[in-house]
Amino acid sequence: MNSKKLSKKEIEQLKLQKEKELNSLEFERNEEYLLELEKIKLNPLIINFDAENIQPIEEKGEVPARYPSGYDGFRREIAEKFCAGTIEAKGKMSTEIMFVIEKDGSIIDVKATGANDDFNRQAQLAVYLTEKQWRPATINGYPVRYRVKIPLHLNFD
Repeated sequence: MNSKKLSKKEIEQLKLQKEKELNSLEFERNEEYLLELEKIKLNPLIINFDAENIQPIEEKGEVPARYPSGYDGFRREIAEKFCAGTIEAKGKMSTEIMFVIEKDGSIIDVKATGANDDFNRQAQLAVYLTEKQWRPATINGYPVRYRVKIPLHLNFD
């Protein structure tokens, strides 16, 4: 390695190059997310259920859908999958994410409503990219579809 000290100008150039490369990587990641979302929308997972062959669970009454690590774990996973680098915003951003948990525990029909379309789109992508399967809601032991609403707030400095 060269032990020469770098000038302030060279250090600034290296920082700018690093920032440019990181932005390029985030842009590529965002493009991959958008392509994945298009695949999901064009080829939704369709599962046909035969109600006669579903065995009831021994639970009675209404039981809501559950994420393996709970709602807080689900929010943490959304935060990990959220790509905020492509959003141009200042201050606090909010959206409400709504989706349906199917009888098999899969997520469908994700919608996000908020003031910033880019923020909403990234929130939708983050939900679709979560990896764990939900435990479906049940009524009298039978799995049912379940609508979930989760608010999401992020501060941009």
